[in-house]
Amino acid sequence: MKRYVLIILVACIGKVSLAQSEETKTGAYERTELNATDIANLNAANPSAVGFDDRYEGVKGTPLMFEDWITGDLFLTNKTWIKNLKINLNLYEKSIYYLSPANDQTLAVSNDKVDEIHVFLDGNALIFRKFLPDQFDKKIDPDQFFELLAQGEYTFLKLSKKLFKEADYQGAYSADRRYDEFVLSTSYYLTNNNGLFEKIKLTEKALCKLFPDQKSRIKEIVKNTGLSEGEEMVLAVLKEL
Repeated sequence: MKRYVLIILVACIGKVSLAQSEETKTGAYERTELNATDIANLNAANPSAVGFDDRYEGVKGTPLMFEDWITGDLFLTNKTWIKNLKINLNLYEKSIYYLSPANDQTLAVSNDKVDEIHVFLDGNALIFRKFLPDQFDKKIDPDQFFELLAQGEYTFLKLSKKLFKEADYQGAYSADRRYDEFVLSTSYYLTNNNGLFEKIKLTEKALCKLFPDQKSRIKEIVKNTGLSEGEEMVLAVLKEL
C-alpha cells in the first residue's frame, strides 16, 4: 500500500471566530476560517502531535473506508465545525484522515475528537455519528462511527470495520492465506420496541423476530418488494411500517 506519513491530532483547536452556525442532532456548531488554518499549521514538530509511518507496507487491502479522498465536514467535540475537507475514515485505528488545506499533507484526527461526520459522495450526503453505549442493548465502543441509514420511529445504523488478518499458510488446517490483509466487516443495528439499538441480520426472519407484533405486515411488505434480504429490503420495510 502507498505509504502515508500521518500526524495524529490529540488536541482540538482553541481559537474561535464565529462565522456560520450549523445545527445537527448532536448539537450546535460554529464554523470559522481559523479552524482549517490552524489544523493546516500542525506538523511533526508540534508537541501535541505524534508521527508514524510504514505500518501498512506489504499488506493487501487498506484500513480506509473509501478508495479516494472524499469531501466532508467534521463536527468536533469542542462544538466547532470544519467544512469542505478532503477526508477518509480509518476503520482499523478509529481515526479520520484529511488533507491539509495548506499543503495537502495527510493528517489524522482521532475519533474521540469528533462528534459527527458528513460525507458527500455521488451527489448524496452520508452521515456518520457516534452514539452512547446506553442506547444499545449490548455494550459498544463509544468512539466508533455508525452510518445513519434511516432515522425516524425506527433508526437503522450500519457499522463498518476493517479487521487485520495475518498470513496463514502453514500447517494442515491453515487458511492458505499468503499475505496479511485488511478485511471489511459490516454489521447493522435497528431500534427495537424498547427504543434500544439491537444488532440484526438483514433478513425477513430477523425483522419479524425484532417486531413480532408486525410480523404479518413485514411479510406483506417484503413480498411486495421482491427482496428477501439486504439493506434495500430493510429500508423498504421501515418506510412502510
